[in-house]
Amino acid sequence: MIGTCKLCLTANVDLQNSHLIPAGAYKLIHSSDGSSPIVMKSAVTIKKDEQITDYVLSGECEQRFNDNGERWVLDYCNQFGAGFRLNDLLDQAQPLEVVGDAAIYAGSAIPEIDMEKLAYFAASVMWRGSVHHWRSGKDAVRSPKLGAYEEDFRKYLMGHGPFPPNAFFGVDIVGDKNLWPSVFVPYGGRREDLVWHYVFPFLGIVFLFLLGRLVDPARFRYCAYRSPERLITRGSMKNDTFINDAGKLMIKSRVVRQLKKMEK
Repeated sequence: MIGTCKLCLTANVDLQNSHLIPAGAYKLIHSSDGSSPIVMKSAVTIKKDEQITDYVLSGECEQRFNDNGERWVLDYCNQFGAGFRLNDLLDQAQPLEVVGDAAIYAGSAIPEIDMEKLAYFAASVMWRGSVHHWRSGKDAVRSPKLGAYEEDFRKYLMGHGPFPPNAFFGVDIVGDKNLWPSVFVPYGGRREDLVWHYVFPFLGIVFLFLLGRLVDPARFRYCAYRSPERLITRGSMKNDTFINDAGKLMIKSRVVRQLKKMEK
């Protein structure tokens, strides 16, 4: 398909069949036991090989996303039977602080952890969700909308601007191994504090974005991008958060017969 790339804005280019969630994530899920992933939508929950794709980016920009973060994250996220390299690196490091079940680490002190690539990858998925109206089969995908910050994200991803202003970025490693296989389309919205909160769980890693001029300045001390230590946490997101978020969608969704048999 010939059109305009939504990232570099080049017209009359051969657009690729781009993914909202990287194709590599589907391959990892499928490799875990050879079965299809469980896809949760607003209308139906089904076990199916269905990826969220459309013609959005040029080949050059697809490669840009791959080189600047996607490949690294896919190598260091949960690999099912092949390990979880990012979690293993934290196992070998001394935490700065432990609060209950949560621990805080200095990402900048662990040379193998590339915080720039973690930030770039998460920002790229957030921007992809905002800049295009995605569909999964016949169903519209509810993805994050960046509003006034969409252009700041685009310039950052192109290397034409800094990390978006008024954006807090957090990285947390999920404490419960049973939840490591989870991948969600980024979700969230505007809260009572008038700040936009978005969460993006991805194969054992949870990315958090807070956007808005009213983000508490004290939070940036713990930002994975702006803090001097490039802080990263493990176990700060509670297990029931995942369960509640998934449950809210499944309650509204019709579970197909194949999954009902699996539940029994």
